Amino acid sequence: MSSRQRARHAHRDSGRGPMLRRRGLLTAGLAVAASTAWPASSAVGAEDAPNLSTSRAMVAVPQPTGRPVFFYSPHQDDETLFMGQIIARHALAGREVHVVLVTDGRASAARQTINGTGINGWWKDRHYPEREGYAPLTQQQFVEARTREFVSACGQLGVWPQNVHVEGYHDSTLTPAQAASVFEKYDALYPTAGHYTMSWDDTTTDHRTLGQALRTLALANAKKWNDVRWTIKQENAHRVAGAKAYTMPSDVRLQTQELARRAARAYGAWCPASGSFAVGYHSVGPTYFPRVEKGEPNWYHGK
Repeated sequence: MSSRQRARHAHRDSGRGPMLRRRGLLTAGLAVAASTAWPASSAVGAEDAPNLSTSRAMVAVPQPTGRPVFFYSPHQDDETLFMGQIIARHALAGREVHVVLVTDGRASAARQTINGTGINGWWKDRHYPEREGYAPLTQQQFVEARTREFVSACGQLGVWPQNVHVEGYHDSTLTPAQAASVFEKYDALYPTAGHYTMSWDDTTTDHRTLGQALRTLALANAKKWNDVRWTIKQENAHRVAGAKAYTMPSDVRLQTQELARRAARAYGAWCPASGSFAVGYHSVGPTYFPRVEKGEPNWYHGK
């Protein structure tokens, strides 16, 4: 080989180096992504975790064809934190699952934290909107950001877009009459549907108002409201008569846990430039979202 030929070969080889290194990094990144597709938790043992190709099939949600069922969420995130696995279970079974957001969530103290005037247990520091490249959120912008998280979470739980509903009553001022009107509205449209909401024993005002309104309707006309349930915060289950953990059949347990985890992540997305402010995690991040990640069951009771 002549000196000129050796020089040409050396030039071609030197150009391959960076490309080969980039391909190597990409391959390594894909390997890491595959290894973390099913996060380890106390609820999911290593022997239960499917491989990556299996996991895609396991979380496929069919088109809704079964009898309708409604979940009434007082605020953005309640549907994921306290009903998520139950919603996913019904969606995977092919039920026509509807989720109704009843209030607008405007009263949350997370807005102050995001606007830089407070510190909470999840972010653990003060935000600086000007430095971070966004303007402090108005109340309406905050409501819209929360509702975007809610819509995204419902999709992750397996709820089809046409079955996600927003009522928009003001947070913390929901009246029993308003709550009853929401249930009656959807019962009139879907008279064979089942209904879930938060318990009347809950300490949060809007939760309790919705729970009591559904209870009042069920007690007044048990024949009409014959398929009703109330979900419970885990810490309150010990004091509610008839409280039960919503146990899943073994063939769908992993799927419902995974769909709930994915829904929870919608509430942790922080990208102000795209209108994502992780409101859910700023609101109750350290308290409830770790329970979803661990796969802890939802709790409920009947009449």
